[in-house]
Parts: sequence; C-alpha cells; structure tokens
Amino acid sequence: MEKQTSLTVLSGFGVTKVEIANMANQIIADVEDGNIDPLTALVGIRAAENALKLIKNKLNNIFNDSAHEYTEKSFIKNNIKFTKTGRRAYDYSVSSDWIALNEKKKALETLMKAIKEPMANTETGEMVYPAPSKYSESISITFPND
Repeated sequence: MEKQTSLTVLSGFGVTKVEIANMANQIIADVEDGNIDPLTALVGIRAAENALKLIKNKLNNIFNDSAHEYTEKSFIKNNIKFTKTGRRAYDYSVSSDWIALNEKKKALETLMKAIKEPMANTETGEMVYPAPSKYSESISITFPND
C-alpha cells in the first residue's frame, strides 16, 4: 500500500490523458447538471490552480535536479514520458533602436485604439486603421488571507 502524503489528494485524477479528461468531464457535468454550484466550483478550481502554481514554482529547481539524474533528454518513469527542454530569453532593451521602435509601436497601438475610422498617417501617408477589438468577461476571485 502506498504511503499517504499531502499529494495523495491529486492521485484521484489519474495520470493518463483519458483519466484527466474523465475527471474534468465529471466536474463539468456536475456543474452543468446542478450538482455543484458554479461559483463554488470556480472557487475550488482557482484555489487548486493557485496551490499547484505555488508548488510548481517553489519546487521547480528540485524537479529539474531530479530529471537531470537521467542522462537521456527523454526518459520514462512510472510509465510517464519526461522530456527535458529549455528555452532562451532575449533582452532587447539594451538596444536604443529597439527601445525607439517599441515606443513607436506603442504610440501606433494607442492611435489605433482611439480612432473610429481609417485615417492617413501624417508622417508617412500610410493608412492607419482602427484596431479590431474583442471583449471577453471573466470573474476575479479574492481569497481571504486566513
């Protein structure tokens, strides 16, 4: 029998794509069928997301160290495939040309948000069109401190 830990609560989700989708679909159905209050479900989901994000951020170095014990780029452990990846980030702010172009881009974005009809750019003669916009709604949740 596996030792019970604080991570045991997540083991109910399963680890295959099908098991994860089944768990998600079960929660979706419970909300849609009225078995779970939608806002209660949202709070639970956001709380889980926040907890998992905190865990991942805090333990990321430990996770990477553990993966680097394997010499292969990809390896399988407990029937799960892991692939070590990396990504390079560039800081363009060291270039005055980039800063100037970025400021020009921001000014154009501000203009495109403000205009309602196409207009000619007085400096270049090029047509400037209003930026199409999309509106979406979301719900913000503030958790109590204690």
